[in-house]
Amino acid sequence: FACIIFKMSSIYQNMPPTNGKVVLNTSCGDIEIELWSKEAPMACRNFIQLSLEGYYDNTMFHRIIPKFMVQGGDPTGTGQGGESCFGQPFKDEIHSRLRFMIRGMVAMANGGRDDNNSQFFMTLAPCDWLNGRHTIFGKVTGKTIYNLDAMSGLETGPEDRPLYPPRINSVEVILNPFTDIVPRRLEAAPAPADGANRPTVKVCKNKALLSFGDEAEAEEPQAETAKRMVSAHEALDDPRLSRLPAGRTEEDRRADDAQARRDAGGGGSSDSDDSRDSDDSDAVRKSKGSAARRRAGFVAVKESKLRLLEQAQAVAPQEEEERDRARRAAEIAQLKREIRSFRKGARATAAAPEIEAQGGGDDDGKDGREAYRAGR
Repeated sequence: FACIIFKMSSIYQNMPPTNGKVVLNTSCGDIEIELWSKEAPMACRNFIQLSLEGYYDNTMFHRIIPKFMVQGGDPTGTGQGGESCFGQPFKDEIHSRLRFMIRGMVAMANGGRDDNNSQFFMTLAPCDWLNGRHTIFGKVTGKTIYNLDAMSGLETGPEDRPLYPPRINSVEVILNPFTDIVPRRLEAAPAPADGANRPTVKVCKNKALLSFGDEAEAEEPQAETAKRMVSAHEALDDPRLSRLPAGRTEEDRRADDAQARRDAGGGGSSDSDDSRDSDDSDAVRKSKGSAARRRAGFVAVKESKLRLLEQAQAVAPQEEEERDRARRAAEIAQLKREIRSFRKGARATAAAPEIEAQGGGDDDGKDGREAYRAGR
C-alpha cells in the first residue's frame, strides 16, 4: 500500500502545473478540467475558444468504452464531424511530462497524426499505449472524477454508442489564460428551402391567456353532443330488471317527490291557493279541484314507484346482500304509508263540503267541526 502511495505521488509530482480551468455542465453532473496551457497551447486555445463560442453546448458523448474512455465534442453526434477554431486541423503537441498514467486525462481525439479538430476524450483508466499518439491538454480534478466514472456504467450498443447518451449542457470557463481570444459569431443552421418537407406543428389557442372573442368561437367546430349511455335496465322491457338505481338515499326520494309534484300540477300547495283566493268562492272551488288533481297525480306516481320496487323485490336474486333487500323493503313500506296518507286526506277533503252544508257552514262552526269529526 505504501508503494502505491509513493508511486502515485511521484506521478503527480512529475506533472507540470496547470494554468486554466473550465467546467463541463453535463447531464451526469459537473466535470472540472484543469488545463496545461503552456505545454499544449494550441489544444488549450482551441478548447477554450470553442467553449466560449458555445460550440460544445447541447452536444453528446457519442462513444463510451468502459474502463477506457469517454469521447465527445462532435456537434453532429456521429463521431465524424467537428472543426477546430483555426478552420483546419492543427498539429499534435506531445509533451514528455504528460502521459496517460492515471484516469481523468483529457486529450484530443484524432484520425491520425496532426489531425486534431474539436473532438476530445477523457480516460477512465491508465492507457500507456496511447502515449505519443494523442495530445494531452488537461485533467479532471476534484470529486467531479466520480461523475466521469458514472458515465462508464451507461449501457452501450453497436460501435460503443450509448443507448442514452449523456450530454454537455454548457461549458463555463473559470480561468482563461488566453486574454486575446475573441469569440466568433457562429452562423446559424440554414433554414429549409421553400417547398421542402418541414415538420408540421399544431397550433393550439390558449384562451386562458389570450382572448380571441367571437372570432375564435366561430373558427372552432362545435363539438358533437355527447350521447348518454343507456343501461340494460332501461333498454330491455324486463320486469326482473329495475330501472331505479341501487342504494337510493333520502335526498333521492325527496327529489323524486318534488319532481312528481311538478309533473302532476306544476304549482304550489292548495293552502296557498285558498289563502290568495279566500274572497272568491269560485276560485276556492277551482283551487280545491286542482289540488285534488295534483294529489291524484302524486298518488299515481307513488303507486308506479311502489309497483316497480315490489317487482324488483320479488325477482331479486337470493345472493343479493341483505342490506340491499332491507333498504328496498323500507322504501316499499314508506311508499305505502305515503299512499295511504294521501288517500285518507283526499277522502276527508271530499267529505268536507257536505258536512259544512249539513252543519250550517260558517254560521255554526262548532257543530260543523263535530259533525266532521263524527264523519271521520
